[in-house]
Amino acid sequence: MSERKQGHTGSKASVPKPKLTQNTATPTPPTPAPQGPTPPDTATQPKLNPNAMSVIDLAKLLSRVGGTDIAPEVIEQDIEEGMPTNPDGTVSVVHYAAWLVQEMTQHERPS
Repeated sequence: MSERKQGHTGSKASVPKPKLTQNTATPTPPTPAPQGPTPPDTATQPKLNPNAMSVIDLAKLLSRVGGTDIAPEVIEQDIEEGMPTNPDGTVSVVHYAAWLVQEMTQHERPS
């Protein structure tokens, strides 16, 4: 008989047992579901150019960053009062900010 069959006769064959190891890695917690509305796909949205913004886009931007609703009509009124615009009618955020500062300081100076 072969050595393998000797196990049936009562003698124990030495068969290596697999070593059981404890998994010490920390399990990764599940990723929570996003809260609120899903942000729009930025790859399909046109990029905003701060040097050439439409009046509507500028009003939206100022409303978001300023915490106060700015109507496009406010910006259009500023244009009528002399705020500089680009030849295509767009507005530079930097030029608009500079114009606003200039307007504020002119009104604060004693005459």
